[in-house]
Amino acid sequence: QVPDLAQRIQNNSLPGPLAAAVHAGGEAIYRLALGSLLCAKARELHLQKTFDLLEAPEYEALALPRLLSPIQILPIIIQLHSGSSIVRRASNLAPTPDQLLLEAMELASVLAADSICAPSTKVVLDTQEDCPFENATICPLPFYPVVDTTPSPPSPTAPILFIGRLEAIKG
Repeated sequence: QVPDLAQRIQNNSLPGPLAAAVHAGGEAIYRLALGSLLCAKARELHLQKTFDLLEAPEYEALALPRLLSPIQILPIIIQLHSGSSIVRRASNLAPTPDQLLLEAMELASVLAADSICAPSTKVVLDTQEDCPFENATICPLPFYPVVDTTPSPPSPTAPILFIGRLEAIKG
């Protein structure tokens, strides 16, 4: 985690007018600013303890600043999700200029990556509709077989760790 713009203003490490200017630039510029903060932190941590590789999602293009400004020789793997263009296409909504810019940033992340992985072939094919690329490795998400259709509480012997956020648009 890194402090966002509001937290940086509160900590007196970022002038309020600068944060306001970034925010006024639209969602894509705001995401690029957050990605820059995150990538600066990744660079700092990499200097403390060298990483073998860095994995990032294409969603919201948070790794794009790192891809445009390499950290020594540190390979980056982009993990495909349901990127913004896929979500927008599925909902049949006309894109705003902000959405088109964010989608372009996400697709630039895919094209700039050293390697691409995805949880399914479908997400690869969906992404390729908007962003032509060749090779992607399928790394399926783990799942547990369902014995019956009755929901049951998770078993304490099979814990699941989820790191991220849940959004209805992701299914």
